[in-house]
Amino acid sequence: MKKFGLGIVLLCGLIFALNVLVNVEGKKYPSGTWRYKVTVEIETPEGVKSGLAVHELSVGTPFINLPDVGNPASIKGEAVVVDLGARGIVFALMSDQSWQNGLYQAFPTEGPASKRGIEYYQRTLKPGTKAEWKEYVPRFVMFKDITDPKSVTMVYTDKRYVDGPVVEKFEELFGVSVRLKGITVEITDEPVTRNIEKVLPWFEELSKKGARLNGSTSIAISTSELSDNLGRGSFSRGQN
Repeated sequence: MKKFGLGIVLLCGLIFALNVLVNVEGKKYPSGTWRYKVTVEIETPEGVKSGLAVHELSVGTPFINLPDVGNPASIKGEAVVVDLGARGIVFALMSDQSWQNGLYQAFPTEGPASKRGIEYYQRTLKPGTKAEWKEYVPRFVMFKDITDPKSVTMVYTDKRYVDGPVVEKFEELFGVSVRLKGITVEITDEPVTRNIEKVLPWFEELSKKGARLNGSTSIAISTSELSDNLGRGSFSRGQN
C-alpha cells in the first residue's frame, strides 16, 4: 500500500510539473485560434444582397523570439457566396495567404502572427468585435454556367494580387448599378461553415481528383487561364 501511495504522489507531482511547464511555455510561446464571420454586401437595383461564411485562423508563436517575427497561420473556411437572384452568383474567394483572408486586415496590428500580435489579439478579439475589411479584399468570381467549372470568370481583383490593372466588372457582368458595398468581419464562436458543395454541383468530385477548375491535375500551371489557376483551395481550405 505504501508503494501504491508513493506512486500516486509521484504521478500527481509529474502531472503538476507538466501543467506548470505547459503554462510557462504557453506564456512564452502563445498561440491563438479565432473564428470570424465574413459578410459580403453587394448593391443591386433590387436592394442589397449579402452572403456570409465563418472562417477560422490559427497561429502559434515561432521559436525565434523577435518582436515582429511570426509563423504563417493556418486557415479553415470557404468562399463567401452572394446570390444575386436572376443576375447570378458571386463568390468571394479564399486566399492561400493567411494575411489575405480578412482577420489581419480587419483588425490590423504590428506583427499579427508574432508573440506581441497574438497576445494583443487574445486581449481584444472577443465574440461580437466587428470591423470593416478594406485592404487586400478577396478576389471575386462568377460562373457563366454554374454547372461548368471552366466557365469561371473574374469579377474583381485588386492589383496587389496580380501584375496588371485592377479588374472590376460587377456592372459589366451583373448589370447597371451592381457594385460591392462592403465587407465586414466579426469575431464569433459559431462553427466554420461548409456549404460550398450545395452551390457548386461539381465541387466535391473535383476535390476528390485534386484538380483545378479546368480539370488539370498537373503540378505545373502552364497557362494564364483563370480555370487553370484556381482549384479547391480558392473555394474551401482546411476542410477535408
